[in-house]
Amino acid sequence: MQCLQMEMKDKGLNGIRCTTVCPYFTRTPMILNLGMRPTSIWLPFMSVDRCACQIVDAILREKSIAFVPHYISIIAQLKGLLSERVESACREYLNCRYEPLKHEEVEMKEITIAKKTDYFKKLDASKKYVFFVAYLILVTGYLIMQGNVQSILQTLVMLIISSNFVLAVWALHVCDQLQFSFPCKFRWFIQIFCFGFISFLQLYRFRYSSSNKKDCIT
Repeated sequence: MQCLQMEMKDKGLNGIRCTTVCPYFTRTPMILNLGMRPTSIWLPFMSVDRCACQIVDAILREKSIAFVPHYISIIAQLKGLLSERVESACREYLNCRYEPLKHEEVEMKEITIAKKTDYFKKLDASKKYVFFVAYLILVTGYLIMQGNVQSILQTLVMLIISSNFVLAVWALHVCDQLQFSFPCKFRWFIQIFCFGFISFLQLYRFRYSSSNKKDCIT
């Protein structure tokens, strides 16, 4: 539509406005007859009336491009800023796929984006409490102390944060090798960034045990 508007502008027809509309997934009779529905739990399965109202609103406002629903434009704008792997991971997390559902899948009450290979283990409450107390002591000491002691505590806090971040990034690589889903990778990343080596050790033990099982099978 934008190309058509530029052609008309070149011919001097400046009063004509063209609007490009990008709807996501609408409950049209054709889609319903095929037994299809969006697999994403984050994006809506829009009614025809809702889609039509937003399209008419975009035309009346003379927008050059309109996404339906509106927040889809955020995904379109971010897409060009992401690398190919990050883009694929985001698509996997949002579960943006169009595919007809099988009869047994239609009866499912909810749609999951987890994989059978996923594994996540939370830290014990006692360990979390110990870490919380330790962090609280470090931060309180940094705020109260002055001089060299404050500098040492600041260096220690920065060292802990940086080491936890490195371990969390390394954990993403391990999760990628184990073929975890994006939500599972994200949970490991947050937990390891907060609790460090103890949480990373759980993931690494699982990887070691998985590799041993594969060796035994072969």
